[in-house]
Amino acid sequence: MHPIEAPNDNFRLLIRQASALCVLVHSLYIALFVWAQVNALAGLNVASVLTHCTAFWLSRTDRHVRAASLVLIAEITVHAIAATVVIGWEAGFHYLMLPVVPVAMLSSSEHRMTKNAIALCLSAIYLGLDGWSDTNPPQYLLDDTVLDLLRYQNIVTLLLAFIVLSRGYYNMVTQAQAALAKEASTAPSLAP
Repeated sequence: MHPIEAPNDNFRLLIRQASALCVLVHSLYIALFVWAQVNALAGLNVASVLTHCTAFWLSRTDRHVRAASLVLIAEITVHAIAATVVIGWEAGFHYLMLPVVPVAMLSSSEHRMTKNAIALCLSAIYLGLDGWSDTNPPQYLLDDTVLDLLRYQNIVTLLLAFIVLSRGYYNMVTQAQAALAKEASTAPSLAP
C-alpha cells in the first residue's frame, strides 16, 4: 500500500501564493532600505523580487513546481542570512526562515529524505545565524525606529506566511480526503 500524496496542484498553488506574497513584501523592503540608506539591501531586494517573479512563473504548471519551490526556499534563506549579517538579528529577518521548513515538508515532488535534509539544513542555518549574531555586530547600525519597523513588518510577514501555509495544507488534506472517499465509494465490495 502506498501513502497518499497531497495533490501536486495544491502545492503548485501554494508556491504561487507564497511567491506573490514575497514579491509584495520585498517591494516594501526596497522602499524601506532606500529610505534607511542601506543600498546593498535595497539592491538585494530588487534581486529578490525578480527571483520570486521567476518562482511564480515557474510554478504556472506542474512541470516546474519543484524548481519553483527550491528557488523560493533558496532565496528566502539567502535573504534572511544577508539581512541578518548586514543589519542584525533585531530586525527579525530570521523569522522569514521559519515558514520555509513547512514549505519543504509539504512538497509532493521531493523524497522524504530530501525533505528531512532541507529541514535539518535550514534548522542548522537558523541556529548558526543566531550564534553568529551573538558575537558579531551588524555591518549597519540602524535607528531603533527603523529596526522596530522592520521587525514588525517581518512578524506580520511571518503571520501571513503561516496563514498561506495553513490554507494550503487544509486544501491538500481536504482534496486527499475527497480522493479517498471517491476511491472507497468506487472500490468493489469485499462482502459476499
